Amino acid sequence: MIYRLIRSQFAVFTGALIMALAYPTGSLVARLRSLLAIWVVLMTSHVFFTGVTLARDRLRRGGVPSFMWPALILPGAAVVAVLGSIFSRSASVPMDTVSEAADVVMASARHGTTSMLLLPFALLVRPAISPQPA
Repeated sequence: MIYRLIRSQFAVFTGALIMALAYPTGSLVARLRSLLAIWVVLMTSHVFFTGVTLARDRLRRGGVPSFMWPALILPGAAVVAVLGSIFSRSASVPMDTVSEAADVVMASARHGTTSMLLLPFALLVRPAISPQPA
């Protein structure tokens, strides 16, 4: 697993570099900050999906240790929670335009169980989309 992660660093860094160069920012420091933030997000995603792949393989062979259950269940629970929250809000709020639909999705993701399930992702992505350096 570690060899696979190290081997993939070049491709992940290249993807982050392309996105940092293509994203219009004003200064070199902002581009370097976005490069680092995008690389962290892509690498974290890569590590997560590697772990899920290993957990699924182990599940097929029989038995999953207790520490692997969150990686298998939490993403599905987050999707179900977001969709449930969106459907419950859509009954009371009209969604006639794309901006109204985006507002409902953002409001759904900021409250209740959904916000707790999406907290790790929000903390990971916050530096990448922050207008000011932390």
